[in-house]
Amino acid sequence: FGIQGSGDLANVLDEYMDAGLDFVLEAQINSKRWDVLPKKIRGKLCLMACCDAQTTLPAGTPADVREEVFRMKKEFSLPEGGLVFLNMRNPGAIPISPENQIAQRDAMYEACGLPRPIDMK
Repeated sequence: FGIQGSGDLANVLDEYMDAGLDFVLEAQINSKRWDVLPKKIRGKLCLMACCDAQTTLPAGTPADVREEVFRMKKEFSLPEGGLVFLNMRNPGAIPISPENQIAQRDAMYEACGLPRPIDMK
């Protein structure tokens, strides 16, 4: 089973993991404690996340988006898995520039060593 995180989950993750938690779905990765969360879940849970939908995607630059994708890959991914990159689930709810949407998609493919998809027009 999984939970959608909102805010800092570090203090309650142990209890959820003891109950059989498999994944955390997160659209606000910067609301988490980067100093704690990777140590708590890396190799134990799957993080399903996109770049932060409150900060990085709407207000960052494409370079900021790229940096955040690569940081998530470094902090949460293992060769066996552990990280599922997601695209913003409802981009109409938060204004995200096409440049940042494309930057996130391209960085996700690159971080995973996959060829970039062909743009559809």
